[in-house]
Amino acid sequence: MKGLRKILVATFVLVLVASVLVFCLSIEAQDKVTQPWFTCVFQFKQGDRPQPLTRIYVHVQGRTEGEASINAHKYLSEKLTIAAQEQIEFIEAQNKGETPK
Repeated sequence: MKGLRKILVATFVLVLVASVLVFCLSIEAQDKVTQPWFTCVFQFKQGDRPQPLTRIYVHVQGRTEGEASINAHKYLSEKLTIAAQEQIEFIEAQNKGETPK
């Protein structure tokens, strides 16, 4: 009888711990999936000589506009040359909702 009671208690504790773990993981996963999407707009600085206006639109995730602009700037920094990185400036970030369109 005592052996059966120990097995039942152990099974109950195991199921309880597993359900709490699954619940915590699902909250974390949902938080990552449901971050809002932003469209960040960049343009190249105008120097002494007039140049055509070039804007770059980057669609990224972030919790806030600031985080989204940082993510977009990191992405662009990987793609641009050093000279181009010095000439890029941030214009704005627009919230586009929960999922990309």
